[in-house]
Parts: sequence; structure tokens; C-alpha cells
Amino acid sequence: MTLKSIVYGGTDGIVTVFNIISTTIGIRLSVPKTIIMALTVLVADAISMAAADFLSSSAANKEDKLNDTDPRFQNPVKNAITTFFSFIIFGIIPVLLFIGLNRYFKQNVYKLLVVCMTVAFSLLGFLQSQFTGEVWYLSSARTSGYGIATSLLAYVVSNKLSQ
Repeated sequence: MTLKSIVYGGTDGIVTVFNIISTTIGIRLSVPKTIIMALTVLVADAISMAAADFLSSSAANKEDKLNDTDPRFQNPVKNAITTFFSFIIFGIIPVLLFIGLNRYFKQNVYKLLVVCMTVAFSLLGFLQSQFTGEVWYLSSARTSGYGIATSLLAYVVSNKLSQ
């Protein structure tokens, strides 16, 4: 497994799926339709991200060969598989939280989901820092800031456009 593929797939998975859920909540889509949409995007985008990682790794290998530089020796298949599973594992987090919170806290689902997702993004940032040597709280703050900001934007825009 490559760290790049874990971070690439995991970050995009958790952010993309949370953005989808934020959008569907913003337009007041029903809970079952939100879950269907989130799961559909989870699988389709995991495949898309895996294909993109495969293609970019293959291109990097070809570029190294053409330029006669030190090869990166990327394994495109391994990178694609890692990206796919990382996207699925991290991307399922907002879906499971949405289902659980919707079951017990119907009135404040989105507010609670934002709080829970802030923690999830922070944990992803912390995990990244363990491999990169970056200060954990800076990595956590950047990851949660990015994830929450894009999801709030998705919620606000979808909510305003649907009125």
C-alpha cells in the first residue's frame, strides 16, 4: 500500500460522500433517497478514483522511462486497489453516521453530523501525520477545515438553489 493512495482515496472518499449528504440535506431530500444517493456515489466514485490512480501511476512510470530518470517504481494495480478500499472505508463513515444520527436525533441531524464529521476529519488528519511527521494538530485542523468548509458550502448552495 502506498501512503499517497491511502490519503488520496480516504480524503476524497470522506469529503465526497459528506458533500453528497450535505447537498441532499440542503435540498431536503428524503432519508432513503439520501442513503441511496450516498451509497451510489460511494461505489461509483471509488471505482473512478481507483481508475484515476491507476492511470496516473502508469503515466508517471512511463514518464520516468521516457525521461530516463530514476523510476518511481509505482505499482498501478496496487495503487488502484489501495485507493478503492481507502475511498470505501473512509467514505462509508458519513453514511453510517447519517443513518445512526437520523435514527435517534431527527431534529438536529445535520448539526450533529457536522460535529461528528469534524472529529472524523480530525482523526484522518491525525492518521496522516503519523506517516508524514507533520505536527498532528496542524494536519488535523487542515483536514477538518477543508472537509467541513466544502460540505457547508455544498449545504448552503444546495439549500439556496432549491428555494
